[in-house]
Parts: sequence; structure tokens; C-alpha cells
Amino acid sequence: MPGIDISALTASLGAYHREKASELYSKLLEKEYSMSLFSTIAGIKDEYIITETEVSEILQPYQKAWTPKGDIKFVPETLKVRRIKVDLPLDPIDLERSWEGKRIDGSLPEGQELLEGYILSEVIKRIKKDLEFRLLFNGEYVAPTPGTPGGASTSFDGLLKIVSDAITAAKIVPVATGVLSQTNARESFEMVFDAVDSDYQTEQLVALCSPTLLRWYKRDYRAEFGNHQDYRGITGELQSVTIDGTNTEIVGCPGMAGSQRIVITKKENLKRLIDGTSEDSDFNLRFQVNRREIEVLGDFKMGVGMPIIKGLVWTNDQE
Repeated sequence: MPGIDISALTASLGAYHREKASELYSKLLEKEYSMSLFSTIAGIKDEYIITETEVSEILQPYQKAWTPKGDIKFVPETLKVRRIKVDLPLDPIDLERSWEGKRIDGSLPEGQELLEGYILSEVIKRIKKDLEFRLLFNGEYVAPTPGTPGGASTSFDGLLKIVSDAITAAKIVPVATGVLSQTNARESFEMVFDAVDSDYQTEQLVALCSPTLLRWYKRDYRAEFGNHQDYRGITGELQSVTIDGTNTEIVGCPGMAGSQRIVITKKENLKRLIDGTSEDSDFNLRFQVNRREIEVLGDFKMGVGMPIIKGLVWTNDQE
């Protein structure tokens, strides 16, 4: 094959991956977009079961007689990891042409001056995009059809599916905001916040929503209060704001684009589950030659969830 030795490139890809793995995957997990919202629980082989304790009111005025009062319930919440894979065929000739073009015009980012770096960076970039826009929020697990590649969004249940299932199971009673618009966004966010249990209203909470809803909130707020002297001005596209008079931060998540759902909870209630830390740092990527293509293979386990849903997650009735 003129211009490129496919076997040599395959071998150097493996070597480059082994040398640069930690740097490459730090780019995948760096604090940008929605991945930064989720803290990690490692070592999950299949399911992570946490038991939420519900204790009813127990205090009462003293009297000598035994007057039992109160109840304690244990409600299990199951978070699940799913195995995900990458089976990616690469045409080295097409990749070389793209890489050479970017190298000539100087548009290659730092660290991609080698073809191996360019290839792996493109793979990581696509994994990040699939996780953000297909899985973290919009995922809905579907068992694969034998011999047929499934969609990225069918790899595991995302946050919106988990919230929807919790509503169906009566763990969450959604607030009836009706359809959100640029003229009612502020009121809608405040309606969902007002449903938060009084025990949590003073705590640090996050209100997850689409970038569009965040933008509408800012515009609605500007339309109502923009002529006031203490108005601080509209902020950037994904720059969060706080619901007035609360400690609740509105966070626009690119992966929630198109959804009218508002989800309020404690940030520490948002979890990303993985099998092991080493698996999270290299995703078991490996490279092999098949005829004129380089095959990239990888597999790892991941899932998202909220350990406590009932009494710690509040949302509206719009999907």
C-alpha cells in the first residue's frame, strides 16, 4: 500500500496508546460538559444496590405509658452498569489524507502531530460525543440483536429514562408546569423548586435542564427585571445561574437538548458507575489488521444513576 505501512501503523497505534493512555483518557473525563456533574463509583461488576431509609415522625411529649409511634422503611435503589464496546474499522488512507491536510494548514491541535495521535484523538472525541449526547441523559438500554450493531443510545439507561421510570413507579410526583416557553421559564423553574421538601430547600442543589431552557430562563428573567438597577446581565451560553433566593444552580446540559424536563437534586446524588479504575483509564482499546483496514476494538462497563430518588429528586411533567 503506497505511502503507508498498515502493519507498522497498527503496531505503532498500540504503542502510542500504551504510552499516552492516561493523557488521552483524561481528555475524555475532563471537567467539561455534563461528565463533570457525576461523581464516580468504581468496582461495580453488575449492580450497585443502596438502601434508602425512610423514618416517619417519632418525637412525642413524654408520658409514662408505652405509646409506640413511627415507622422505619428500607427502600432499595438499584444502579446498573452495562458493558459497552467499540468495533471501529479505519481506512488508513482516508485518515492519512485528512491528517496531512490539517497538518499542512496548521489546524492540528497540540499532541496530534503524529498520525497515531490524530487517530486516537478522533476516537476519543467520538466516545465523548456519544456519551454526552446519546447516553448520559438519553440512553435507554435495549438488548442487542445478534450480529447487528446497536445504537449508542441503547447501551445503558440515561438519567431521563431513570426519572421517567421513577415517575411511573410513583417515586416522584412531577410538578405540572405545562409546556415551557421563553415567557414562562422563570416561573416554571421556581414551581419545581417550590416542590422541594423544606428540609432541602436551603441546601446546595442542581437543576439540570437543556441549554435551551437555561437560555429561556435568562431571557425571561431579563424581560422581567432587566431594567432594574441590580440586574446583573445575561450570562454565556452554558454559564449556570442560581434560582433567585435559593442555593439551586441551574445547569444547562448539552445531552438534554430537546427535552423540557427540569431535574432538581443534590449534586452528590448524581453517580457514574464503572467496573474498575484501570478499565476507566484505557477502555481496553486494541488494534489489529484485517485486509486493508485497521480494526479498533474496545470494551468497558459504565452506567449512571441516582442512589436516592424518592424524596431527593424533583421534576416537572414535561419530557
